[in-house]
Amino acid sequence: MAEVKRMPSLTMDEVILLVDTYFQVKDITASTIKKELIQELSDSMRALPFFPEFKESPAFRSYSGMNMCLSRVASVDPFKISLFGRGSARQRRVFEYYSSRKATLHSVANTIKVIGCLDFPILPTYEDNIMGMLLPSYYEHLEQSDKIVKNARKVVLAQGKTKCFLCGCDLEEIYLGRANELLEAHITLPIAQISRREKITLSDILFLCPTCHKLAHTTPELIEEQNLRELVKGR
Repeated sequence: MAEVKRMPSLTMDEVILLVDTYFQVKDITASTIKKELIQELSDSMRALPFFPEFKESPAFRSYSGMNMCLSRVASVDPFKISLFGRGSARQRRVFEYYSSRKATLHSVANTIKVIGCLDFPILPTYEDNIMGMLLPSYYEHLEQSDKIVKNARKVVLAQGKTKCFLCGCDLEEIYLGRANELLEAHITLPIAQISRREKITLSDILFLCPTCHKLAHTTPELIEEQNLRELVKGR
């Protein structure tokens, strides 16, 4: 008798898709539309580049499984009553963060679906990132491989610039001759534009110290330059 593999826990990217679908279906009364959205969720989950060893199993992220997961998300919704278990810590975290940012959540979820089929390194350091693993990993991939970014970096190095474009910290004062190696490129293109694969321009690139760059990859809002500058200026 073949061993039945236990389904893996949802990744942060999957929870983002799940909660986004929950907000779409929770007030829908038309059963046909609701079923279509849940089936779309199942298909999207199965298309993500996680758990390839489960892809052949019909039980993996199945329609019924996604329907049950949506019921669990309802348990963390203060305006709903769910009788089907409790939502996970990740589900609660994503729900609470995006409950007042539904448009942002939908943009993040759609982008995850678009880039999920692309070939780029998925970085485990983003395992618990509120944007999931795929999105910040993809930004980092572009920041290191895009031709426009590479050319901009050459110009910055040739000009001997060592100050963070955001906080103004001069890395040369700390790291001397290695300062320009540590200045990192950050793409400020909004998430919705990244999903449309819009071309990166010089105005979309900031060169930051490692600390500011790490900050820029913590939330979907801080990807964008204006939000990032407002936060750093406020501190």
